[in-house]
Order: sequence, then C-alpha cells, then structure tokens
Amino acid sequence: MRGILVEEGVYGLTFVSDTTSPPHWWGSILAGLVLLGVVASTRPSQARPIGLALGFTALVAGAFVDVYSQDLIAVVG
Repeated sequence: MRGILVEEGVYGLTFVSDTTSPPHWWGSILAGLVLLGVVASTRPSQARPIGLALGFTALVAGAFVDVYSQDLIAVVG
C-alpha cells in the first residue's frame, strides 16, 4: 500500500497534474510516507527491516510509474 500511494502521487504529478489538483497528489505521497513511517516504527529498531520496507516501497512505486507511463495502445496493439 505504501508503494502504491507514493506511486499514485508521483504519477499524478508527472502525467496528469495539469488537469487535476497537485495538492491531491502530494497528499497521496505524504500518506504513503506516513504509512511507511508507521510500519518502520512498529518494527524492531534494526536497520534491516526498515531498509527492506524503504526498498520495497521504492521498488513498487518505481514499477507502477513505469507500467502506468507506458503507451497502452503500443502495449495492446
């Protein structure tokens, strides 16, 4: 969920911010980062679980932005 929220915000700011409200997209990014902070704070204070949460969030966000930014006509046709 963290990665999807961050990704939606990045995608919105990158591709559709001129037709929608940018504060909405910043809110999505902030919600994803807050959720990441909550998850990180409930884990033991070891670097590995927090690093994995950060890495997984970045991986999911990057993958979704990459997929959503593809030209769907080229993919389908």
